[in-house]
Amino acid sequence: PAVRGGAVERIIEETAGEMPCQTVVSPWDPDLTGEKIKGSFEWVDVEAESEDVAQRLKCQVGDMTKDQIARFAYLNCVASIIEELAPDIIEVHNRVGALDYLQREFPERKTLLHMYNELGPSGSTYERALRKVDQVVFVSAYLRNRGIRRFPFLRSKSQIVHNAVHPADWRVTPPRRRGRHVLFVGRTTRTKGAHLAVEAFAKVKRVVKGARMTIVGTPFFGLKGVNKYHRELERRAGRVGSVVFTGHVPYQALRETYQSADLLLVPSLFEDPLPCVVLEAM
Repeated sequence: PAVRGGAVERIIEETAGEMPCQTVVSPWDPDLTGEKIKGSFEWVDVEAESEDVAQRLKCQVGDMTKDQIARFAYLNCVASIIEELAPDIIEVHNRVGALDYLQREFPERKTLLHMYNELGPSGSTYERALRKVDQVVFVSAYLRNRGIRRFPFLRSKSQIVHNAVHPADWRVTPPRRRGRHVLFVGRTTRTKGAHLAVEAFAKVKRVVKGARMTIVGTPFFGLKGVNKYHRELERRAGRVGSVVFTGHVPYQALRETYQSADLLLVPSLFEDPLPCVVLEAM
């Protein structure tokens, strides 16, 4: 669910809420207050059932890893829901392996793949799913071009739908006083370059009096836990000084966080296709 997820989960929730007759299948979360209905779409919890399936699978399948069993159990429950709902279109976000499984379970259904990141390593499963899918949506021209370069047959059945934020949620109110506040928003991971943000701020702080930095996020989506990388990041920031770690900030509260800053840093160490933090900050 979006309460524990990133841009993908939030976009699914927001777009589904604008469309009638839409079902979102997901593990449940206590922060959803136990409500099974969100807006105009149904939110189906498969967590308990998939855990039960996983327990039964452990007794039947000896050569599957724990993660493989969990994924298969989850997809098995998703397939049961789809069979009951009999939808015209099955939309899969980012997970080509899940797409392949559902295509084989429901060969008569149309399928749509929505990609927020680059397509993974090619293989027989990957190519089979991509050849059979009816449409692929990429969030940027960069992603689509990269996908077509690897799988030329996608050119005729792919399009671009950019990531987006709802303008009404991000109305700008001029701050009372401008300062020297630098902001990083995102998971505190090496690939997101959080350590580079701290290194860059250290250089700024030496020449800009009163500069300060806020780092919003944890290594994990919406969770409070930290890892070795995050602890080292805090140690580096402590040596620099004037750096505050907020941990996870709920999406609804981010507007005030952005409003307090003068500069957003997005130092990703991979080809980040279209980070929503850029749109939110703008």
